Order: sequence, then structure tokens, then C-alpha cells
Amino acid sequence: MSSMFASNALITGGTVTQVHGDAHYHGFREGANILYRETATNAFHNSYERFDPPKCHPNTRMAILEKIMKWIQWEEDLDAFIMWVYGPAGAGKSAIAQTIAEMCEEQMIMLASFFFSRRDRSRSSAKPLIATIAYQITLNLPGVRDAILEAIERDPLIFSKSLEVQCNSLIIAPLQPLAEAGFFKDPRSRHLVIIDGLDECSDCSVQRNIVDVLAKAQRQHHLPLKFLFTSRPEQHISLAFNTGLLANITTRIALGESYHPDKDIELFLNDKLQEIKSSHPLRAYIPRRWPLPQDLSVLVMKSSGQFIYASTVINYVSSIRHKPTDRLDIICGIRPPQRDLPFEELDALYTHILNGAENIEAALEIISLAFLSEDWYADDLSRSVPVIEEFLCLQPGDVELYLGDLNSLVKIESKERIFIQHASLPDFLLDPARSKALWINPRARHAAFARRCLKLLQRVDGIQTWCFAAYNITANIKNAEMSPELCDDLINFSLGTDRRHCHTIAFGTNFVAALKKLPLTEVDHSHIFQALQGTFDRILCNVLEKYHSFPGFALLLGVVHWYTKPKRKKCHVREELSSWYLVRYRSLREGAILNAIGYNGILKFDGGFCSKLTFKEILAYFADSLENPVRSGPQIFDKQRYATAAKECLQLCLCSHNTFSKGATEFFHRDKSLRRDKPWAWIRRSGVHSRIWIARHHSKVRLLKSTKRWYTIDPGCRYPEGSPIHEYLRSLPYRGALELLPSLLEKSAISFDLAEVMRRRTFTTMAQRFPRRTRLAKEAIKKYLSRVESAMGNL
Repeated sequence: MSSMFASNALITGGTVTQVHGDAHYHGFREGANILYRETATNAFHNSYERFDPPKCHPNTRMAILEKIMKWIQWEEDLDAFIMWVYGPAGAGKSAIAQTIAEMCEEQMIMLASFFFSRRDRSRSSAKPLIATIAYQITLNLPGVRDAILEAIERDPLIFSKSLEVQCNSLIIAPLQPLAEAGFFKDPRSRHLVIIDGLDECSDCSVQRNIVDVLAKAQRQHHLPLKFLFTSRPEQHISLAFNTGLLANITTRIALGESYHPDKDIELFLNDKLQEIKSSHPLRAYIPRRWPLPQDLSVLVMKSSGQFIYASTVINYVSSIRHKPTDRLDIICGIRPPQRDLPFEELDALYTHILNGAENIEAALEIISLAFLSEDWYADDLSRSVPVIEEFLCLQPGDVELYLGDLNSLVKIESKERIFIQHASLPDFLLDPARSKALWINPRARHAAFARRCLKLLQRVDGIQTWCFAAYNITANIKNAEMSPELCDDLINFSLGTDRRHCHTIAFGTNFVAALKKLPLTEVDHSHIFQALQGTFDRILCNVLEKYHSFPGFALLLGVVHWYTKPKRKKCHVREELSSWYLVRYRSLREGAILNAIGYNGILKFDGGFCSKLTFKEILAYFADSLENPVRSGPQIFDKQRYATAAKECLQLCLCSHNTFSKGATEFFHRDKSLRRDKPWAWIRRSGVHSRIWIARHHSKVRLLKSTKRWYTIDPGCRYPEGSPIHEYLRSLPYRGALELLPSLLEKSAISFDLAEVMRRRTFTTMAQRFPRRTRLAKEAIKKYLSRVESAMGNL
């Protein structure tokens, strides 16, 4: 059975067709293109980016590997479809997963793998998980390739849906025919999925969701796949594996003393030290009997069963800048602590290595800058050697010099980025009980970094370092301890007009939000918040004043006000406001206004600048400033501005027949009079709908004409004109305008110009798509006209 499905087997209904030889797929498949785009290639066990991954040293971990292989081959724990291998940091979990993956790939029983890593953004989240597994399934089981690609082509946005939907559509459903045909009953079939480093996934709730989704799929569909998970024993992960359905279908391996790791560590150390003895540049000075048996025993004892200690020792001893014998004597001479704690020997080694640095304070400042950044963009820049040197006012080459003695803990990759080799090092440095004199006080460090950011933000040169300061300032201020020096810098802080990125909603909102969390209780410092908020308000007002006379300006501000109302549904805010951004003016109009106040930055960074503020909260700050006469000044959004916004909503959207008609633009001028004077007759007029249908096929002509009008779909839109998705995107602003109009009219002042527009203009044919919203909008118009007539009667 296995040999048949291992080849190119095709399944149609209950019929199995075997294709001999190589399978060739001709022609372009959109589903394949989408799948390739969503796949995280770095997560493969044999990925090029993971070249020379950690593996079990030869002849080590034999008992663990044997137990895992027996489970995979259906020889033990037959009812367990999930295995969880867990242990502390440095226990060698990824090395075991990599070794198992290579063994199973050689035996052709490997189906897919995904290796999480929080240091690699492409595989630090669960978003590409199902796509990556599905891609590997198409390679290892060509017979289900078409089923997976067809599922993607039926729903091109499937990867934006939940993990459960993706799993059912791209894994469970395509593999179900194989399971029913008995393919997976053969232990030689490809049935193993490895997910390594589950705790490295960025979101704790998603970590548990991954396990729950796979367990639910197994319970409902009884698909005989096997899943091997490795992770640290985090509380939420342990709870997931030890409760509910998972408790009965999961077998566990704890990487502890029961598997005698000391023997494996001794073998690893002995082999590596012998390799150093035979290949080190200073090998001529190494005695023949080195290392001594007692020295090796000391190293094994101090490892505490963790390979991370042994690995750190080897990295330290193998330094080509020192004699291996001297380095080993230094390690063996470390005085052991009084208490027997799991990481006390590792802490002692960390302490000794760090104390060996020539300039320990500079080294700790560099390391702390590398791991105290919160935002992904700031974190990326915080590991850049040129950025670190400019940010800390160091000379070129200083970072490499200061970290030269710490190669066993921190290395510099290609002289461009620093890399902390041990995930437990930040935990050690941030714990005063463990690091003692080496303790990094995070609040004090954040205060120092915040002062550096404030100074850099007022500079003109060094754009990359300036960007790092802009992205990192709010996190540093939020987590800093308030010192007199930081207060003085905040008081004296001022923004120039040449910094475009400072003139944004996102930056100003998050900067002010971070200031609110500071302990500014003293009388002398109470004005810091108001002064800086006023600075950002003035910047926004200056930007808005530039576009005050542009058509559509009031409508844009009205849209922002309306979308930030508390009663608005959060699920539509981002989608519909994005559509207003896509349907925009050519050249310096609404698009330029949105860019100037930072709307692009909000879309790209989702609140960005190390903030936890939501998209709606950021826009609410902007809307509140416009409604406050003290903060907005002449730019206040009053009743007259609401009336202007309502007028533009009618003219530029709801009554813009050339833009929002359902395909009738070819006959706009011919039917203009009839549509204005007798709209009911125009709708019923014989032949109109046939002409609409014909006009929809003249996409090129319609596109050329639409570019001459006020609005057009963004030319960067990847959906062809006339397609369902294109029409859906085109209808979003119209739907929003129908909902917006009643809110604007309710707050509008009496305007005879607005009333005249209401009387003379009619809604476009697109209003027929939204009958309920159209009815409410017409009722609001009727009420407003009644107010106008009452006002005229009182004159």
C-alpha cells in the first residue's frame, strides 16, 4: 500500500489511480502561486537559511531517539497521535527534532515539518504554519496536490482565515481519501508532522490554539497522522497537553535525568575537546593527555544535564585567540555555588565570561540595547552594528572590540548584526538574584535610551538611526524610571518641521500615550504632558491648514469622526476606512492629506511605534483634537464643517453617477437629464439595463474615462476591473457613505447650498445594492430638509 501512494497516486472519489514515473504539471496554477507566497521556507527542517542546524551529536540521545522512532513506527503508544518532547532552555529539543526529521526523511515517512524561531520573523508566528505544511504535503504526496490547490483557488483568501478553517480545507479534506483507502495504516507511509519550538511562536494564545486545532481535527476526522511537538514546559502549553482530549492522545518525553544525559554530555565534550586538540591553531602547546579525566568530570557535573552549558564551554575553550588549556583551567576553577539549583552552574559560567570582558559596562549596554526593544522593526535595527554604534556614540568597530571577549555568548554575523546565542542570557541579566553585580536594571536602561532617542529625534543626519529612535522612543519612555535628567530632556524637547515621520497620527498618539504613564506628579513637571501634546496638535493643524481649501477635505475629516464613534462596529473600521483611502483624489488631494497625517504609517505598522494602541484609538486621538477648540483652533470641526462634509458626501460619492453607477458610465451624458428630473422613469426605461450590461464589457474605455473624474480605484489594486472583488472594493466607500450621511446631517448647521444639492441630485444606481441604508439616508435627508424649511419659515 505504501509503495503505491508513495508514487504519484491520484484519487477521484473512491478510485485510486497510480501514475508511474515522474509527475509533470503544466500550465500556471494560481493556487500554487498563492501557496508558495504564503509558505515560510525558513521553517523547513532542511531549509538553506537553517544551514548547519543543531543536531544530536553522534551516539548521543540514543534512548530518546529510539523511543520517538518506536512511537512513529506504531510500535509503542498506539493510541497516542501526539508526542510532546519538553525540557528547559538548552536541553537540546531542537537538536532532537532535527535529528528525527533527518532520520524520517531518509526512511520516507516524513510528511512535513515546521521549526518556529522568535529570532526569524518569517517563522515566529503561526500565520504561515498551515501553508508551509500544505506545501510539503503537495511534494511528498503528489496525489493530493490538485485537491489542495483547488481548495486555495476556490478561496484565494483562505490564509486570512482561522487556523481551523485552513487545517480542515488544506490538510484534513485532501488527506481524507487517503485515510479511507488505508494509506496511513502502513507504518512506512508518510505520516509524521514535526512542529519544533512551539514556545517560540510569538503569541501564547496561538500556541495553545495550534494544539487544540490539531487535536480537534483528530477527534472529528480520525486522520491517522502523527504530530511531534517540542517546546519548553510553559504553563499554558503544559495545561493544553495535560487536559481535555489531548491528555488521552498525547505521549510525553521529559528531557530529564531519566534518560541519563550526563553520559551523552560526557561523550559530546570528549569528542569536541579532542577535535579542538587536533585542529586548534595553538594545538602544538596542548599536552597529549589533555583534557584530564577529572576536568571532564567537573564539566559534566556542572552541566546539570543541560547541553547549553556544555555547548557554551566548547565555544569558550575553542577561541582561536587563547590557549585551550588556559581557557579550560579557568572554567574548571570556577567556585561552585552553595545551593544546588538547575542553572547555578550556567549562571556562574555566564558571570565568569562576562567579567572577562575588557569593558564590561560597554558590553552590557550593547547587549541590553539588543534585547530591550519591543517593536519588531526597532528590534531589527537594535541588532544592527552601525545603528548601535551611532546610537551609543561609539566609533566604528567599537562594538566588535567590546564584544570580542564574549564570542561564546554573543557573536557578530558578517560584521553587520549581533546575535545572542543563548535565549537564557537575557533572563540571567534581568534577574538581580542570578546576575548580582552584572544585573541590568531595565528601567534605568530605558531611561538612558529614552534620553538618547530624544536627542536623535532632533537631529537631521543619520536617517536609519533616527528611524530606530522614532520607533523605540515610546517603549523606552513607557518603561523608564523618571529621573531628573529625563524630565529636563522632555521639557526641552522640540520637533523640527523637517521630520516628516514625526508629523503622523501614529507617532504623536503613541508618544503622548506613553507620557501619560510617566509619574509626572510634581508641580514642576505637570506641564510636560500638555506641552508635548500641544506640539503634536500644532503640527497636525499646520498640515491640515495646507489642505483646507481642497474639495473633499471636510468629507475626509467627517469620515474619521464617524468611524471613531463608540457605537461603530470595530470589525468594519479598518476595512471601510481603507476603502476610503483607495478611492481617492489624483495628485495632492485626499491621498496626500492622509499621507501627511500618517495614515499610511497606521496601515503599515498597525499602531506601530511600540504601542499597544489600536487602529481606532489612534484615529480617535486625531478626531478628539479636531473637536476640541483649544487644541484645534481654527481647524475645529463645527456644525458648519459637518454641513460641508455632508454636501461633499453627496456630490463626490452618493450622487456621483460617473463613479458609482453599476456600469452605465458609457451613457452618462445621454441619460443625465432624465436621471435628474425623472429618476423613476430612467430606472424603468426600456433598454437601460441591456446597455449597462454591454457597457460593463468595455473595461478599457471605462477605465480611461474614470481617470478623468474625481475618484478612481487605486491603480495599484491587483484585482482586474469588473471582477467581483474589484466591484466589492468599489462598493465599500458607497456603503460607508450611505451610513455616514445621516450622522453628518444630524450635526450639520442649516445650509441652503446643501439643501439645494439634496433637491437637485439623485443617488446612483449602486444605491440599489443597499436598500436598507438607502432608506435610512433618504429619511435623514427628509428630516434635514424639514429643518431647512422651518428655518426659512422663521426668517
